[in-house]
Amino acid sequence: MHIKWLIEGVTSNNPNTYSAKRHLRDLISSNRTIDIMFQILTAFSALPASIFYLLEYLLLPLIIPYNFASVRKLGCGFARITLATQMLPVTLIVAIIEKILNRLGFRVILVDGFIQQFYPHLW
Repeated sequence: MHIKWLIEGVTSNNPNTYSAKRHLRDLISSNRTIDIMFQILTAFSALPASIFYLLEYLLLPLIIPYNFASVRKLGCGFARITLATQMLPVTLIVAIIEKILNRLGFRVILVDGFIQQFYPHLW
């Protein structure tokens, strides 16, 4: 998603950023070491990057009209996507709590309700 958002953030009306052959992500994945380093960087930078992309979404339309075309087409605003991204660590904690409670004999379903609350079906 980092590369998709980066490309969409600085281009106008370009929602299909994964459609090109020899995409940057394809080049990165062709080298195993670089691909692993990229995945680690992605994991650690996902939360701060989502804030960066939110700012890009809000400020760059003054210079680049209709950037983030795929998100704008949804009509939900990038803030909802940013919130969902920021909630990922909480989702993991809720899943761990649900697993522990189920192992202790309590039949609870927490994750489904949490996902329905914070991760609306936008696509």
